[in-house]
Amino acid sequence: MRVLVLGGDGYCGWPTALHLAARGHDISILDNFARRLWDHELGCETLTPIRPLHDRVAIWRELTGQTIRTFVADMTNYAALAEAVAATDPDAVVHFAEQRAAPYSMIDREHAVFTQTNNVVGTLNLLFALKDLRPDCHLVKLGTMGEYGTPNIDIEEGFIEIQHKGRRDVLPFPKQPGSFYHLSKVHDSHNIMFCCRIWDLRATDLNQGVVYGTVTDEIDRHPGLINRFDYDDVFGTALNRFCVQAAIGHPLTVYGRGGQTRGFLDIRDTVRCVELAILHPPRGGEYRVFNQFTEQFSVKDLAEKIRAAGDKLGLDVCVDTVPNPRVEREEHYYKGGRHPAPHRLARDAQPTRCGHVRDGRHHWCGTSGGRTRRGPRHSLPVSWLVTGGAGFVGVNLVRLLATRGIRARVFDDLTHGRREDLAGLDAELVVGDIRDAAAVDRALAGVELVVHLAAHTRVMDSIADPTGSFDVNVRGTLVLLEACRRRGGLRRFILASTGGAILGDAVPPVHEGMPARPLSPYGASKLACEGYCSAYYGSYAIPTVALRFSNVYGPYSYLKGSVVPVFFKRILAGEPLVIHGDGAQTRDFLYVDDLCRAIVAAAERECSGEVLHIGSGRETTIRDLADEMLAVTGIPVPIEWRAARTGEVRRNFACTDRARAVLGFVPAVSLEEGLRRTWDWFRRASPSVTGEAPGRGASFD
Repeated sequence: MRVLVLGGDGYCGWPTALHLAARGHDISILDNFARRLWDHELGCETLTPIRPLHDRVAIWRELTGQTIRTFVADMTNYAALAEAVAATDPDAVVHFAEQRAAPYSMIDREHAVFTQTNNVVGTLNLLFALKDLRPDCHLVKLGTMGEYGTPNIDIEEGFIEIQHKGRRDVLPFPKQPGSFYHLSKVHDSHNIMFCCRIWDLRATDLNQGVVYGTVTDEIDRHPGLINRFDYDDVFGTALNRFCVQAAIGHPLTVYGRGGQTRGFLDIRDTVRCVELAILHPPRGGEYRVFNQFTEQFSVKDLAEKIRAAGDKLGLDVCVDTVPNPRVEREEHYYKGGRHPAPHRLARDAQPTRCGHVRDGRHHWCGTSGGRTRRGPRHSLPVSWLVTGGAGFVGVNLVRLLATRGIRARVFDDLTHGRREDLAGLDAELVVGDIRDAAAVDRALAGVELVVHLAAHTRVMDSIADPTGSFDVNVRGTLVLLEACRRRGGLRRFILASTGGAILGDAVPPVHEGMPARPLSPYGASKLACEGYCSAYYGSYAIPTVALRFSNVYGPYSYLKGSVVPVFFKRILAGEPLVIHGDGAQTRDFLYVDDLCRAIVAAAERECSGEVLHIGSGRETTIRDLADEMLAVTGIPVPIEWRAARTGEVRRNFACTDRARAVLGFVPAVSLEEGLRRTWDWFRRASPSVTGEAPGRGASFD
């Protein structure tokens, strides 16, 4: 059976994909890696350092000979999702691809809106894709018992028979969700039920309890297949948190009275439930619901089980009651109708579970029941080299890679970067000049993938010193390519390039087929770098790809001379925003997290020889940008108008259709949200690192 697993890189999706593959099904995975990005956002990490998806599927292929296809796409992008559905032609789609944490959805307005948009719109897109492309496909959707809330009656499986004023009917069971996340799941259920009724789709909604465990028979075959173990205060479960607290000698933190009761299910039963649903599909037009959990426990029950398990391991475990940070009933009736599963959270199994956590303590130095506090750990082997990795884009990329279990080597001369920004990351810093062949050769040792960010990027500086721009950008790139050619075995060489500076005054939206017409030495140098990448791909089979970045902004950009960081620094200082020209010049502003996702996609997807525009696809005037930034900050500073500058492109924004088709890239962060996140970071940053960048004012390129 052909099965497409949406969210197949996640906690439930990954073991499900392996379980189904081991039973002979043809498996494809679609994921946008948002779960790994949320670790990066929250400063948390899984206890078990999970490998990148391309490594995971490669290990599985080596073990079994089975190929699991992967698609990098966002469910809210209908075109990318429909492309994956058409390419896989699935008999069943298993849908895990949603933001799954109630606490995350309750952080603030932005997180609530994101959760509802991501989950509800993503599921709606899937329903339309199935209607349009594969109407006989069976949709298996992971729901949650949290949709029901905690009613003072027994919870039935999806529907309840009622008698009212002498009439009977079977209606959907009343829902009382306790978070914006659970509300999104209710909306999903209603949308799926509605589409089954009007389009004759077939769907199974699996309302599962709290899932625990990391190991299945398939995952146990190789350490590189290990699943997540989350224990932070957003994505972690109470059970996982208690295990970690017991292992490090911290009191178990019970929220409130501890009477909050939920159903629990072993991950091994989750994957089996999905398999059973796939093997026994409903008829066309049928929407069915199964409640699935094995046992139910209160928070106090869980704490007692972990305390008893700690006693067997010789751990001194105590329990503390702390004020409940959540708005929830702490004592309530709870009984759910269900299809029980075989694995039980038995008392004698808990010592093993706590023991595994205890033995993994080298991954952290402690937890207070809140954020993970990272500490010493065994370093992973270096597999990526990021030149310019101590700069703005590089630091954000290295941080994202760390959330995916990838250890990077950073090669940087620290002219425009700071080693302090890499503090706390398991990254190796090599200080050197990109034009130094011997230093570059040493930096490449053991590396299988290169991201080349090191460059002089300021247009005005290149006009003042064109030979210096050529020397660093072109000669430095050639030195790096030559070193890669001598070493061999490179999996990908990713060049950071530019669209606006290369294409000049081309009428936007700019795309890969347009003729080059650089208007500055910087643009000419990047065009030459692209040419050398193409030549080394054609002549020496080095798998190069050039990514033409739009105007990138975000955290850690304080040393950049581009418009967003310069404007934010001026706002902080109460100084006027300086705009050269009439302010009608336009740019394509891309949040740095979106760019980093595109870089990772270029590493994971086959794109050798390509030149791809990476941008938001939206055109924004500099005047509108200034107004948006003033609105975000709420600080009224004046605008100072100056004469236009030589060599600046008048209009520029990118057509990203090719990047979407090749990489599955779709930007996820709006300009308003990206500016808000960037402003929050600038406000928190130390005054010692928010000084003006070298140069002569803000650059729009």
